[in-house]
Amino acid sequence: MIKTNKTIRQANLIGLLNPALRGWANYHSHVVAKKVFNQVDSAVWEMLWRWAVRRHPRKTRRWVKDRYFKVQGARRWVFSCTEKSVDGRKRQYTLVDA
Repeated sequence: MIKTNKTIRQANLIGLLNPALRGWANYHSHVVAKKVFNQVDSAVWEMLWRWAVRRHPRKTRRWVKDRYFKVQGARRWVFSCTEKSVDGRKRQYTLVDA
């Protein structure tokens, strides 16, 4: 999904990825597979990093990190964004972990 949506907005990409990640994790949740879940999270993170860096070739890596990846509680490098909806409210979009 990430490779086919190279120009999509961040909130829309999160909207596409969350159901797929959540569904995959729920399907495989009956198996104790911490190592596999960590590998999936790592692979998704690497693809998202490449997606973000590709969008801004003239910006520094620090700028890309600050723009696309936030800190939320104990979690670092969380792919998230805040967008204004049509009615003027701000909404937080956050990618789930496997």
